[in-house]
Amino acid sequence: MSGPNCGYDGDPRQAVVRLEAFRDRVPEHSIEVAEACWRYRGTDAPGVPLILLPGIQGTGDVFFELAIALGDEVDCVTTTAPPITDAAAMADSQVLFMDALGIDRADLFGSSLGGYFAQVFALRHADRVRQIFLANTFYDPAPFLAGMPPAAQFADMPADTLMAQNMKTMLDPPATEPGQMALQAVMRAQVGPVQTASAYKSRFMALLRAHGIPRIPIAIGNIVLIDDDWDTMIPAGMRAAMRDRYAGAEHHMIAGGGHMPAIQRPRTVERILRGRNRRYTI
Repeated sequence: MSGPNCGYDGDPRQAVVRLEAFRDRVPEHSIEVAEACWRYRGTDAPGVPLILLPGIQGTGDVFFELAIALGDEVDCVTTTAPPITDAAAMADSQVLFMDALGIDRADLFGSSLGGYFAQVFALRHADRVRQIFLANTFYDPAPFLAGMPPAAQFADMPADTLMAQNMKTMLDPPATEPGQMALQAVMRAQVGPVQTASAYKSRFMALLRAHGIPRIPIAIGNIVLIDDDWDTMIPAGMRAAMRDRYAGAEHHMIAGGGHMPAIQRPRTVERILRGRNRRYTI
């Protein structure tokens, strides 16, 4: 478990500068598989790739800090998935994406909704997964969705209205903690300017159409949980359910990691990933 002193050690005012430098240095590519377009950036290091799956907010570029820090030793593949709202169909599309890139087996890092998608992928294609990192995520969205209007109501809402409405909870609260400041700056640079309203809506609709899934058939030693008890977007009961389901897995509760520790506490997540990678290279 990561301790309480694992703070944000960068200048939050420079977060967007680092994001733009990453975009400039690591070009984005696109590849179409079965009429679905995947966008990605790869750092092209040798070894088993680390495929990074974002949540609802932002593109694969939300993992820029990890890719900058680890890219020379790990092939970090940051992904922006096509607008597929069915999790099983997304998993099968990801297999075709991996095939197109010549990736036989990968490590998966899924954040929030991306963690749910990662679990669905592991359920359907366990042989393609070496190890899996499940960050600030869930396996059953029912508690979260219980108090929400039906999906049809959101489906009828204009995409830009939905995006603006939903992002208020992340962007409106005043931020004084450096990690939170960095998160808000990156989200403002990502959601809208880069991630279109229609792309955001497709991710949100995927959440609304999600359902409870079984435990993934991956050895417990190859599962890593990452969370934070101050995550305001994943209810405490859903965090506890993940810990119970994967009891015995390596678990890191990152103080101050919030909902996006890859942005809010990137050095801590970097150390976790680097340590796990060394297990396979020593």
